[in-house]
Amino acid sequence: MRTKAETLPHRAAGTWHRDCELVQVNGLLPDSELVFEKESDGGRWRATFKTIVGARLSSEECGDDALSSVLPVYGSMYVLKESPWVSELKKCGQPFCAHLQHFVLCFYDEMVEVAAEDMMLQELTM
Repeated sequence: MRTKAETLPHRAAGTWHRDCELVQVNGLLPDSELVFEKESDGGRWRATFKTIVGARLSSEECGDDALSSVLPVYGSMYVLKESPWVSELKKCGQPFCAHLQHFVLCFYDEMVEVAAEDMMLQELTM
């Protein structure tokens, strides 16, 4: 199994890994909400997830070394295809795990990984 990263083509995504600043994390499991600011255009965004099964938060410097070789240089939000983590989670056989995706969000100081069915992004007005 070879993990591949697909860049999420959304306006909320930064142009590079450290373009977005994580401002707030509200919960991790079962519901999570991330609020972040995009440095390149000053936008403020909220990311929420549908059917979260797992979440990991690490410092940007100490993020998973295996991921650093998979993630493209440009962008800040990705979906990993053929993710070993999601494959392990799916082994539980629960119906809600059938459509899990491995989302990776890179921020200035943090890397957030979420195993969920979907991610929704909403622009916030100040």
